[in-house]
Amino acid sequence: MLVICARVDTACAQAADRAAQTGAITEHLVMPEFPRGWTESRTVTGQTEVADYIPPGQDPKAWKDKITLEVHHAAKNLPLDVYERRALSQARANCDGVIEDRLQSGVNNGYPAAFWRLWCKQEKDANFGETIYTKAIQGGQALFILTRAWRMPPFGDDGPTTLSRQESNDAVSFLSSAVLCADSSPHPCPPSR
Repeated sequence: MLVICARVDTACAQAADRAAQTGAITEHLVMPEFPRGWTESRTVTGQTEVADYIPPGQDPKAWKDKITLEVHHAAKNLPLDVYERRALSQARANCDGVIEDRLQSGVNNGYPAAFWRLWCKQEKDANFGETIYTKAIQGGQALFILTRAWRMPPFGDDGPTTLSRQESNDAVSFLSSAVLCADSSPHPCPPSR
């Protein structure tokens, strides 16, 4: 069973406790720096769960800022760089020009993790570009992919000029703050706030 917490708080701890009573190891994706006021705009359930979040005042179909959480329940064995290559392949199929940053790999609370950035210079069927920062964590029960994305005017080889350094730093901080934890001691959850 999975529990996803936008913040480390009492409600998150209670949900994890209820899930743990089933006797199964429970993994929790905790995102303590989740932006205030953002709301869930779309959810897909099944073998792959997808939840999109947008800030107040933005339309789910014409968003400018978005956070997406994907939970791939059946994906337990593929290396994380395979997912980065899939994202790159999708970007190349959908964009007129892609800029990629190098894949960074490491660990997140004892779980394999990776981070990458992609820039779509211009969507093929639309008049905007996209900047996409992604963090992937391979849990014991599922693969978690957390993405922070922006839409902006199309741009060239030098990348977007409308994304500020502060927005970029905030996104990296948010993605870095996301922790996958479990009821088991090798992967402890952060204390409740």
